[in-house]
Amino acid sequence: MKKIALILCFFITHLCVLEASKIYVNIGAPGFKQPIVAVNIADSNLEKIVKSDLLISDVFELLSQDLYPKDPFNASMSEWSVTGAEYLLQVNSDNTSVIVKLYAVKDGSELLYRSFSPFVSKEDTAHEISSSIYERLTGSKGIFKTKIIAVCKDKNGFKNLFMMDYDGRRLKPITEHKTLCLSPAISPDAQNVAYTVYASKRIRGQGNIMVQELRIRNIKTGKETVVVGGTGQSSGVTWSSDGQKLAFTYSGNGDPDIYLYDIDTKKMSPLVTNRGLDVEPSFSPDGKFIVFSSSKSGNPELYKMDLETKEQTRLTFNRHYNSSPEWSPDGGSIVFAGLDNPFGKRSYFDIFVIDPSATKIDRFTIDNGNNEDPSWSGEGRHFVFSSTRNKSSDLYIMNKEGTKETRITSGISCYSPDWSKK
Repeated sequence: MKKIALILCFFITHLCVLEASKIYVNIGAPGFKQPIVAVNIADSNLEKIVKSDLLISDVFELLSQDLYPKDPFNASMSEWSVTGAEYLLQVNSDNTSVIVKLYAVKDGSELLYRSFSPFVSKEDTAHEISSSIYERLTGSKGIFKTKIIAVCKDKNGFKNLFMMDYDGRRLKPITEHKTLCLSPAISPDAQNVAYTVYASKRIRGQGNIMVQELRIRNIKTGKETVVVGGTGQSSGVTWSSDGQKLAFTYSGNGDPDIYLYDIDTKKMSPLVTNRGLDVEPSFSPDGKFIVFSSSKSGNPELYKMDLETKEQTRLTFNRHYNSSPEWSPDGGSIVFAGLDNPFGKRSYFDIFVIDPSATKIDRFTIDNGNNEDPSWSGEGRHFVFSSTRNKSSDLYIMNKEGTKETRITSGISCYSPDWSKK
């Protein structure tokens, strides 16, 4: 009898685990249709941010407030079912706890119950709620707790590094240089940022001059390490997916070439040494390739290089200038900025996506200012880029299909964004 009870207990537990891991919203399914979610949160500030999160994710459709029951917190599931909602999010909060409940409206089953202490900020609390819902329904991590670092103009007119939430909220400076910063790149663990800064340095025979220094900065402590500095260019840095190497452009020995830097040994070695410009490298997720921009054939084009064989394959053959490529986290796409014709009708940079075999290329922006410096989110369903479509340079988020975009900064000039992968 005990044996039967143990088997039954194991069977029930196994079913519960399977149910808890069930994916309700299959984003990659053919003909995917956004499910309708009713968001019912007592705190209006939390509700506003959570709704914004779910809309930006481009996975959910929100139930119109006009269709809510008269007393939403006390309404029965049958009252919710006639509204057209497929899922119901109920959140109550006070100074000591946040209670999150998620229901499948069709059968009234509770898909999620979570209680946690509220964070100091409303934004962190709201993003935590959104992350819980997204992960429960899709089985994947969302973008809501990730960060973006970009170069922005500060109140004194200097261009420093600023960090913000993925949606542009809580924008704050993380450097305070009285000079110019360039090309930030966030490490895979989101603990450090590599970037270039113009710094004053004493050079024998030349006195104090402004030079480019490539640095690694701990985002939390502000401690910095200089990777390379001196005369010549040192910019366009990127991290390998394991966080053990940097690739960047360095011209201290002549032509701007791409170099590799080992984080542990602190040794630097040449990686791409074509005649002309070799700039803006990006590692493939598996670490076997890099994609970069090179002028070795004339105008800057994109090339893919096998890191083992050093074989280079040209990917682009059109447009006047192709730049700032970045490999998607799943390895299936490369996003970049391209300029058709600086002397003709279409004289702006636009965003393009190409597959690594160069068999397909899609244009995502057109005739709407300069659109540059794209960077993928960690879940690979969105990318951020800068655009001058509203005169100043602002940051926008777009989904990988190019069907939806969201402006996330305004009133401050920002460019060269990099999106943390976690």
